[in-house]
Amino acid sequence: MDPQQLLVVLSYTFSPDQAQRKQAEDAIKTLPTVEGAPLALLQIVGAKEQVGREVRQAAAVSFKNIAKSFWEPLGSITGEKCVPTASKPAIRDLLFQALLVETDKSVRDLLAESVHLLVRTDYPAHWPGLLPDILACVQSGDPLRMHNALLALRKVVKRLEYKMKEDRGPLEAIVGTALPLLEQLVRQLLETQNNSLEAALIMKLCLKIVWSCTQFSLPNGCGDGSNPALLAHMGQWIELIGALIAKPLPEASEPDAQPAGQPEAAEERAAWPWWKLKKWALQITQRWFHRYGMPQYADDESRAFAAQFSAVHAPALLEPVLAQLSLGPQVVKGRTVAPTFAWSTWSRPCSYFKRLLCAAAVCFAPLSPTLAYAAPTHTHPPPPRPLPARKQGRYCTDRCTHLCLVYVESAVQLGSTYKLLKPHMGPLLREVLFPQLCLKPADLELFESDPLEFVAKQNDPMEDFTDPKMSAMTLLESVMKYRKKDNLDPFLGFLTESLNEYAAAPPELKNARKKEGVMVALGCLAELLKKNQKYAAQLEPMLVAHVFPEFKSPVGFLRARAASLTQYFYKAKFSDFSHVALLLQHMLEALRDPCLPVQVEAANGLRCLIELKGTEALITPVLPQLLNEYFRIMGEIGSDSVVSALETIIDRFGDELAPHAALLVQKLAGAFLEYASEASAGEGGEGSDEAAMAACGSVDAITTVLSVIVNSDACPALLAEAQPFLLPVLALILDPSGDNLEYLESGLEILTFVTYYSGDDGEGNRQTAGQRAALKQAAASVMAPYVNFFPALVHAFHNWAYDYIEGMMSPIDNMIGCASDLFLQSVEPTSGQSFVMLTLSMVDKVFNNGGRNNGKESICATHLLLSLLHNGMPAKLDSALGPIMELTFARLNPAPKATEVLLRVPEGCAEGQPIQTNIHGYEASVPCPPGAQPGCETRVTLEVPPMPVGPKLKTALLQVVASAFYYNPMMTLAWLEARGDTASFFNAWFVEMDSQGAEWGHLAAKLHVLALSSLVALPPAQLPNFLAQHLAAMLAKLVAFTKAIEDDNKGGTGGEEGEEEEGEDDDEDDDEDEDDEDEDVEDGEDDDNEAGDGDAADKVELAYQESLKDMMKGGARMRSAFAEADEDEDDLYGDEDDYSSPIDDVDQLLLFFAALQHAQAQHPDLMAQAQAQLPPEAQAACAELLQKAHAKQAQQAGVEGA
Repeated sequence: MDPQQLLVVLSYTFSPDQAQRKQAEDAIKTLPTVEGAPLALLQIVGAKEQVGREVRQAAAVSFKNIAKSFWEPLGSITGEKCVPTASKPAIRDLLFQALLVETDKSVRDLLAESVHLLVRTDYPAHWPGLLPDILACVQSGDPLRMHNALLALRKVVKRLEYKMKEDRGPLEAIVGTALPLLEQLVRQLLETQNNSLEAALIMKLCLKIVWSCTQFSLPNGCGDGSNPALLAHMGQWIELIGALIAKPLPEASEPDAQPAGQPEAAEERAAWPWWKLKKWALQITQRWFHRYGMPQYADDESRAFAAQFSAVHAPALLEPVLAQLSLGPQVVKGRTVAPTFAWSTWSRPCSYFKRLLCAAAVCFAPLSPTLAYAAPTHTHPPPPRPLPARKQGRYCTDRCTHLCLVYVESAVQLGSTYKLLKPHMGPLLREVLFPQLCLKPADLELFESDPLEFVAKQNDPMEDFTDPKMSAMTLLESVMKYRKKDNLDPFLGFLTESLNEYAAAPPELKNARKKEGVMVALGCLAELLKKNQKYAAQLEPMLVAHVFPEFKSPVGFLRARAASLTQYFYKAKFSDFSHVALLLQHMLEALRDPCLPVQVEAANGLRCLIELKGTEALITPVLPQLLNEYFRIMGEIGSDSVVSALETIIDRFGDELAPHAALLVQKLAGAFLEYASEASAGEGGEGSDEAAMAACGSVDAITTVLSVIVNSDACPALLAEAQPFLLPVLALILDPSGDNLEYLESGLEILTFVTYYSGDDGEGNRQTAGQRAALKQAAASVMAPYVNFFPALVHAFHNWAYDYIEGMMSPIDNMIGCASDLFLQSVEPTSGQSFVMLTLSMVDKVFNNGGRNNGKESICATHLLLSLLHNGMPAKLDSALGPIMELTFARLNPAPKATEVLLRVPEGCAEGQPIQTNIHGYEASVPCPPGAQPGCETRVTLEVPPMPVGPKLKTALLQVVASAFYYNPMMTLAWLEARGDTASFFNAWFVEMDSQGAEWGHLAAKLHVLALSSLVALPPAQLPNFLAQHLAAMLAKLVAFTKAIEDDNKGGTGGEEGEEEEGEDDDEDDDEDEDDEDEDVEDGEDDDNEAGDGDAADKVELAYQESLKDMMKGGARMRSAFAEADEDEDDLYGDEDDYSSPIDDVDQLLLFFAALQHAQAQHPDLMAQAQAQLPPEAQAACAELLQKAHAKQAQQAGVEGA
């Protein structure tokens, strides 16, 4: 392709003429199919002097899209549409060369991402020269080429970092060749004191590469010590990282200080390359410490590294980490001042850090200004915020502070580092940790100016990974968990002194921020204080004296914190119920507080208070007003926690709320539609995430209200009243676009509720067939609008919701069962397909979905077939009986299937050599295909053996066949005869009946009785020869199944009642345990986690490390385990008692009796011969069943006559 022509087309995409622009955009879409287009695009990207920046960006984007979708066959993209293999080497070479010299950050990032996309398929097999080329550029001395080459290397290792252990060979090669070179580069930059921004950017990339190489696993031979040189090399990296942490970053106002140019604004500081470099150094440090550096958690593969790190590096790194923490502010008397806490008395000097930072006579080429650092820009630059006072005028970013606190949290658990920390724990907790618990000036400003954003930030789960406050809370909990004896009493003394100081101070001198920080600390210690008798008795007076008054505080954030503490201390042992009533009153008043954060905290806390005994009577009279306040708050902010709290209240007061259920559904449906619209319009921002979670909470609350409705005596009327509000909710969730997938699970639950009508009369008594028919007719009229959603369900299943087959089963079964006439007669208007055939298309996809199908999903599909057959009688399903049998027999006897799989070719494997692989849980040997490159993945088409039919799936499939015989035995036999499978099927079926014996469930046994009875009752002329010859065997099995059910019914009399009574006793025991939970406090110290001065170990962490180790060993074994898990068919779709269909009204004993009477009349000689061939015990059982059936028939006739 001519690059000049392509340049013109790209230029036209920026044309103000809409028609011209549209024509150019359409031409760009065809580029993947144009020969030479990738090379032409890269040539345009590289023409920096001749081509404008925006056109070069467009060319880079177009190339990236080709690399993403058309480099290798993917999905619907076949090999013919992909980039030709012959042109790929030239493209790869030109891409790398263009990246090396690119100075524009946006274009450079696009080219780097393109390298990442090509690496996923080409490295190392098809691109073996990439790593040598990168390393040559790193050693070139040209800063621009060095930086961009490192960027390419970062993309390579980022692609490899998630590989399983057996696939990490290419990454290990990079560790062995690249990391030593990068270590020398970083050391050289440090020793020459190169303080340019370019040096920071280069060292930051080096650390990011180290991070990707070690994030999930240490290099081979490093962790276990089998490669001492590599272990020593990692130690050198730790020393360099420590030097980077210790490197001072002076203020811009300090004369002649280096590195110079630190920005003033906090946002720009966080993006400054030197702070970003320090952030990556701290991130690697805390990761290595937590994951590999603790002997108590180390496995055999990391024990040597853990021993060296814990003994040598962890104590040495503690000094620069704590030095960073000492730069942060503290809160004293309402002012932000520098901490008095200093580390001049540190007991272990860190001399090698100082040695690394001293100047050396090593020259390094001056860095070129072409590698520019782009500071964040603002359309309207905000005024610089005043900087808090800091020790010696220095500053530490929040992210670095967070990582430092995480490191200290690990140091608390390690004995060698805790011994160094122990003398300083008091100042550390008071002057370093505690200030991080207090609200910062920026938070106070946000509280006042933008309460919505303040609440969103407080509830943002991502803050747990970045906010120093969250890491400080975690550190405090760990200190009190593992080192409680040394630190709990002194720290509680500090908190008590602070509370008393605040209480005694005049209003103008009260330090509200410090008081709020104390309350945060108390919340962190709540569980510990409640479980220790020494402190538990003091909680009630503490709350009354120091927390309750803050509900009336003029300071809004103190009122919010007081409401928040309710969630931590509501289970404190209150000796005076009036205090509980007072707390409840405060919380109810807080719902109408002028500050939105106070309202939100009160709404969240009330769901805890309603669990306390005695509060129900206080809340019930004001329940309508309470709900109005919740809906008002939900209208102001999309908070999922508030919606969740409302759901808890609805669940708790369900009986009282039943008359208002339709109004609740209306309010919640409106809230859901509003939140979902906000989330969709937000396009993935933080606000849209919060709105999406609130929408999920709203739709979950709807299901809670529906659970109240379906248990109400006025269920049909209430559902009809709520229907207009539910239909828009379901329509949005089932939108064909699939954009609302996150709400689908709750939407299916709503559909299940509204389409469910029990066969009970509300008091646990079974209804008669006539009563059930009347209820079914009434239900069908209510359900008709919901049945119309069935095509949308099928569309979702086929296009974007296959994983939800289990959730779809219940509403579809309800549609078939409760509105069977409507469902069986309905047709999808667009395609003209009947609902029955749409159902069979779902079953077909499950049964024939390659390696995805498993026992659970297939059994769900058979359940749909059962529902169709049981509700299709009589003669409503004749046209679908053949397809049902075809699907069932195809799954019962699966054949091998040609499947395209991704095969990894081992190193050194030649063409034709066997490759051991795992396909859908099966170990297989596959010959190496022609042209496959060792060390890479290639696509091959194989005859994959079918997944085995497990025993429960086989039972489910045989239930479908039995149901078909009961539906229409003559049509089903005719279908078998046409296939010539009659003898083979019945032989296999009889064997299956004998092999399972008493293991058949009630439903399967009943279906076998119905099927065999239907077959026995057929006229002799319609019986195939095989069945006529085996009538005795069929009769014996019919007798056995019928007797088993009757014996089970006889033996189960009173069983359910006994089980219910036992269940009630269990519930009472649970209630007693819950009541006693508050009294389960310890008389003295809890030493379970106390470790003295030694290493502390967390059982949860140990379990996590063990599972992580198993996963890293993973590979084929893990994939096989997942495959086996898929075949676990326990708890497939609940108790059989939950399944309801018209066969519930069929008395199998009377059907058995009628079948034998009919057979006796039709062919007496044949029946007499068959009965004579029965074993004596079968003959006796048959006589007993006939006598019992005759008596039952006579009894029913007498009742009807009366």
